[in-house]
Amino acid sequence: MERMKEEMEQEQQRRMEETRLKKQLLEEERQRREEEVERKRQAEKAAQEHSRQQQEEQRRKILEMQKKKQQEEKERAEAEKRRQKEKELRLEEERRRLAEMAEEQRLEYEKKKREEEEKARQEAEERRKRHEEAARIALEEAKRHALLLARHIIFVSTLHLEEDQITLYDTLTQNLQLTLFAQQIFSELPVFKECVTQV
Repeated sequence: MERMKEEMEQEQQRRMEETRLKKQLLEEERQRREEEVERKRQAEKAAQEHSRQQQEEQRRKILEMQKKKQQEEKERAEAEKRRQKEKELRLEEERRRLAEMAEEQRLEYEKKKREEEEKARQEAEERRKRHEEAARIALEEAKRHALLLARHIIFVSTLHLEEDQITLYDTLTQNLQLTLFAQQIFSELPVFKECVTQV
């Protein structure tokens, strides 16, 4: 009888322990799910915050660029306004001086001014002609070197090339490439383009 009673008590304790363990497992599972939901919520919140910060940063940069552009346009407009004002003041001052001059002085002043302008124009024209002539000569020289090198390379290529001749051939080829490259660069300049059409 005592043994039966003891077995019943043990069975009851075992069931109670099983029930307690089940409750504990269920509680742990509930907590795990809640923590997982919280982690996802925090991750979504962090992603949204990051996206918001990026959008805010982009808006800030755009506003800064717009502000900078507006400031530059304002400064350019103010600078142009100052230049126009200075020009008007210079013209006004010149008109005032001319009005104060005697007729003979005015004519002498205008003559001197025309002579200075003509001298400056002639000097500019001479500089332009010198530059064009120098460009034309340089372009002709580059063409001449390219032609000579091409002819020499063709001649060398028909020979039985020894080791030193191969080195010479390679050097000439490199020089030809450099000459043609220089010619190409020269021909891209406006003054050289004009000379090319003349040559």
